[in-house]
Amino acid sequence: MSDLSRYEKLSIALKHYLYGRTYFKAMEALQFGKQKHDGTRKDGVTPEVQHQIEIALYITTLKGVRDEESTLIVALLHDIIEDTDVNRETVASRFGKAIGDGVWAISKKINGVPKYPDPNGDLLYYNDCARDLYASVVKPADRIHNNNSMAGVFTLEKQKSYIMEVERHFLPMIKVSEGLFPDQFPAYMNAKHMLKSQAALVRNALQGDCEPGVVPLDKLV
Repeated sequence: MSDLSRYEKLSIALKHYLYGRTYFKAMEALQFGKQKHDGTRKDGVTPEVQHQIEIALYITTLKGVRDEESTLIVALLHDIIEDTDVNRETVASRFGKAIGDGVWAISKKINGVPKYPDPNGDLLYYNDCARDLYASVVKPADRIHNNNSMAGVFTLEKQKSYIMEVERHFLPMIKVSEGLFPDQFPAYMNAKHMLKSQAALVRNALQGDCEPGVVPLDKLV
């Protein structure tokens, strides 16, 4: 199946899901996202917005998502502040303050500058994601998709850093979210299982390839 053919199938599948549940605001977010994310992924072939679509489709499989439509909207727009000219106020005015807050929480850079440039920036960022109803589901889903698609695209060093982030930031983040939003526990459990499984697979694939100063992958999980 060609990259464009797969993209079309995924796009149609998501549209059918949204229409079937009368998620018309999410349909608007999908179209808005397609307009703004009109380039390609890092492989130079896959349409950029396919990333958002695949994350949204994964979220539709999760149990226990409290407000599914709003979570899907945040998934479809999660990169829009970081990667385009759209700001927090535009998202909030068009889709509501809670969604604007969720997209803001998951945005790591603003106008190319880290949102939290100080040494504790990562802790502050993941704390924001953990404490937002929508970002706490979308951020793990985003990393799950990135992990699935990084082979052959990311350098080995970046792949290792992504897996190390699972242990250092994602699993603690999910633990906080489980306490804050216990009704979403099944969704968090699914994401945690996926992240741990991916970490184990990449760890085994890259075993023995750690350079000095890098935490050995067999110490991560």
